[in-house]
Amino acid sequence: MSRFDFENLHECGIINHLDLKCVNCGKSGMSIFYEASGIPVQSAYLMPTREKALKSALGKIALGICRSCGLIYNTEYNHSANPHFQKKEKTDAFSFAYNSFIQELAEIFITKYSLFNKKISALGAKSDDFLSALCEMGGNTGQIVEQLDLKEFNKDTDCVVSAMTLGNIYNGADLLSTLRSCLSERTNTILFYIVRDVERILTELAYWEISHEDCTYFSLGSLARLFRKSGFDIIEIKKYKGQFITLAAKPSMTKTASNTNDDMGDLLGKVKYFAENHLQKLLIWKQRIADFRRSGYRVVLWKAGAKSAAFLNLLDMEDGIKYVVDINTHLHGAYIPGTGHKIISPAHLREYRPDAIIALNPLFNTEVSNEIKRLGLTAELLTF
Repeated sequence: MSRFDFENLHECGIINHLDLKCVNCGKSGMSIFYEASGIPVQSAYLMPTREKALKSALGKIALGICRSCGLIYNTEYNHSANPHFQKKEKTDAFSFAYNSFIQELAEIFITKYSLFNKKISALGAKSDDFLSALCEMGGNTGQIVEQLDLKEFNKDTDCVVSAMTLGNIYNGADLLSTLRSCLSERTNTILFYIVRDVERILTELAYWEISHEDCTYFSLGSLARLFRKSGFDIIEIKKYKGQFITLAAKPSMTKTASNTNDDMGDLLGKVKYFAENHLQKLLIWKQRIADFRRSGYRVVLWKAGAKSAAFLNLLDMEDGIKYVVDINTHLHGAYIPGTGHKIISPAHLREYRPDAIIALNPLFNTEVSNEIKRLGLTAELLTF
């Protein structure tokens, strides 16, 4: 896609150019292509009562792309409401699909980089499941670093891992620069990061994957440029499981900032597609839920968390979907922030007998299908 075509979207009001400096590369030139309001600022925090859920703090999303480095982030991100490395509700720990995903990823990393009897530091509380798998499967010892300033960081570590945490960091460049300073001359230290692939979100129009606290989104190119700029050599970077990007890197003795933007045309094309079509996707779902309601269909949403909170708050149709279902027993009886939908157990569905179950994450489709069969339900599974 040419930059001229991208400029045409600005003239049509689909994309808004702002003179903001990118938090990654520091260059001016952000293009806002997705805006939403009334989104919980802490969608991963589930509420103990419906009243508190309905009074949850709401914020804005103004997703922009840096036209220089390709970083995509929420320019309306509320820093004070979301301490970067804070511990949040663990909504996946009871899922066989999630645990299998973590164990498979750990096995690949351990085998590929001979990660046995090593010292590992995990950045952010969200990385603790991955760290546990690495320690159990490889006989490693681990440390969770929960502070963004890395004052607790073990500088003698052999490996640094981060699973789904970098997307919660508004200024990843500062964090990685600090990390590079901490590692100093330890150029044999291996870094392993996993982030969500923003190109999939854009091409699938998965607007529900965009939450307030998930403030930063990466493509292969923008992630590679960030690490090179921060003083790391990339060993391997690739897409994984259709939803994620994995990156392995090590400290470089010289800064290897890359100015190559070969992927920018393709990325801008995907941004253009999302900007032009995401609203239609939302309207299709609004119409679908309204049709279900008129037909007397009982509909539930599978799995609590940031995705379900975004999906429900943007739908803004309280009576269209009755419950959110989750296998995590610690979440039962809690409520989704913003909309106040109650979270129930799968067993409750035997009594409620839904006609349709919506599953937002393809990673869990098989698991949900198995639960439907186990419970003896005839509900239609609606997947993405």
